[in-house]
Amino acid sequence: MNMKFLLPLILSASFVLAQDGTLSPLPSDGFVTLQQVMTDFSTHPTQAQQKYDGNRITVYGRVGHISKGDDMAGNPMVAYLQKSDMEATPDVKCIFSPDDVPTGQGNVEISENHQNASIFSRNSMGEITRQTSYLNVGDMVGIRGTVSDFEVGDVVMKDCHRVSKDKLAGILQQHGIQ
Repeated sequence: MNMKFLLPLILSASFVLAQDGTLSPLPSDGFVTLQQVMTDFSTHPTQAQQKYDGNRITVYGRVGHISKGDDMAGNPMVAYLQKSDMEATPDVKCIFSPDDVPTGQGNVEISENHQNASIFSRNSMGEITRQTSYLNVGDMVGIRGTVSDFEVGDVVMKDCHRVSKDKLAGILQQHGIQ
């Protein structure tokens, strides 16, 4: 088989355990795929907690669910990175703080069906003057945050923000992911 086609496959399979049965270390840029996080926590939860806890990482994966913040800290949004099937695997729960959503003078609105999050601004009359889509269920995105916990089967990241499309494209290229 041609190495040109095998190299991206080999590079994206970085979730494979090291030779001695321990988890592979985090790359220096903190980039990991959702598959790698799920595999690490599913196969070696204690080692995975040690590997990720307190680290600022970028997770590349599929947005599976979006909701309003569910804590007392006033965080406006939570997005879950998860596989498209309903297989029971750890999700990555991304908590966006007010400072980490690019609202400027705007607000975050989560659709009633939890399929998308939009950033919108209102004028002094309360009318929406601008609305921009921020996250949609099904999007493949990079979300950067600090791993803070592992609760009820989810890996929790706080102080999250979405990595811009241009920056994400460069990161994916560096890691051999198309």
